[in-house]
Amino acid sequence: MPTKKHLAIDRMRLDGDTQPRAKIDTQAVADYAERIEAGDELPPIDVYFDGSAYWIADGFHRWHAHRKLGHNLITCIVHTGTVEDARWHAIGANKAHGLRRTNEDKAKAVKAALQHPKGAEWSDVQIAEHVGVSDKTVAKYRTELTATSEIPKLTTRTGKDGKTRRVPKRKTPIKPPVDAGEPDPELDEEEPRAHQVPKLQPPGNP
Repeated sequence: MPTKKHLAIDRMRLDGDTQPRAKIDTQAVADYAERIEAGDELPPIDVYFDGSAYWIADGFHRWHAHRKLGHNLITCIVHTGTVEDARWHAIGANKAHGLRRTNEDKAKAVKAALQHPKGAEWSDVQIAEHVGVSDKTVAKYRTELTATSEIPKLTTRTGKDGKTRRVPKRKTPIKPPVDAGEPDPELDEEEPRAHQVPKLQPPGNP
C-alpha cells in the first residue's frame, strides 16, 4: 500500500525518463512557488521506491517549485515499484488535473505508452483510455513508430476485457482531400492552455 512520507528533495530521481511532459513550464513552477509561499498546501507528489531510489512519477512542477524556494523536504505518496512502474504511472498522469497538456505532451505520452512493456500489446482503445487521448491519436503514432521499427508490428492485441484478438488487416481507404481551413479529423486539435495554473485538488477530494 502507498504511504505518505516527508522525504528529502535531493533523494528524488528525475533521470529515469519518467517526466510525462515534453518540457517543464517555468511559469507554472513560478506560480506554484508563489502559492506555496502564500500558504497554499499543494497535493503530495507521487514517487516509486525500488529499494534504493525514489523515482518521481507525478508532481515534477511541484518538486521544482519547492526546490526553487530552497525547501529540503517535500511530502510524497510513496509507492513500491520500479522505474518502469513510475513511467507507466507518469504516462497516465495529468490527463484530468494539473497544468493542461499540449499536443506535444500528449504525443510524448502516447509514444511512451506504445514503447512501454506494459502497453506494448494493448489495443489502441486501452492505451487511449490510460493516456487520455482518442484511439485515432494512438493509431496515428502506432503507425508512425511501426514504420520506423521503433515498435514491432503486432498481429494480436489485448483489449479492455483482457482478451487477446488478432489485428484485422485493413485496406487503406482513398480519402477525399481536406478542404482548406478544415482541421484534419485524424489529428487532435490543440487544447487551449489555461491562463492560470489550475488549483490542484488534494487526493481523495472530488
